[in-house]
Amino acid sequence: MPRKKKQVIPARKMGRPSKYEGDKTLDAIDFYLNNFHKEPFNEQIPTMASLSNYLGLSKGTLKEWTKVENREELTILLEKLLQKQEVILCNSGLTGEFNSSITKLLLFKHGHSEKVESIGFVGGIGNEQPIQITFVNASTNPLIARSSPLTTVNHPVLNENDSTLTLCIG
Repeated sequence: MPRKKKQVIPARKMGRPSKYEGDKTLDAIDFYLNNFHKEPFNEQIPTMASLSNYLGLSKGTLKEWTKVENREELTILLEKLLQKQEVILCNSGLTGEFNSSITKLLLFKHGHSEKVESIGFVGGIGNEQPIQITFVNASTNPLIARSSPLTTVNHPVLNENDSTLTLCIG
């Protein structure tokens, strides 16, 4: 008895259909980027969480969409979101509009970090400790602002108890 040829059925995608709608989705993202600070969003900074909530998606879905071929425009828009976020954080953190601890935490995701440098050692032989430099903004630190209203960095204070060199900026 001759064998029957198997009929090849093309593979179908499993799961839900994608919510990605090309230009309509890109326009919605662009609208969010230009209006995140206005109604209905009222956000201080643009975030992936807020954008994904607006689009009715998870953040993971947004990230997965960037991995699909021919979606370079989507990737560019999401990079713009991150760039806007970084610029707003830097500017608002420098002016004191945003809490410095939260700003520092959020900027870590953008590659920024706090740095403490050791420039030498203090103490006797066998009891050496590194000197650490800490930069303090004199205008926002009430103790320093009251004791020495400095406008330059030329008044370093060395605390030998904990080996820190405090440079007042402001």
